[in-house]
Amino acid sequence: MKEDECRVVELMFHRRHVYEHNGGEVDQKYLDNSGDTTVRLKQRIHETQQGAHDLLGSLVKMARNVHGAIPRTVPADPRAD
Repeated sequence: MKEDECRVVELMFHRRHVYEHNGGEVDQKYLDNSGDTTVRLKQRIHETQQGAHDLLGSLVKMARNVHGAIPRTVPADPRAD
């Protein structure tokens, strides 16, 4: 994945905190951890439909990358046959 695509996924995981714990209102923890300079404290954030589609596409890429790496990094258990 490209660096900018990874950054968007990272940002969205930080935004999940805002939605889950603050009902969409930006807190200082989000600002400190995300480095997001496009929002301000106490601002209510929203996602676009396109942003959600982009995130899901990136998550599929991540899952495929992990799935493809497992056979190279984790040896098969011979007892599994």
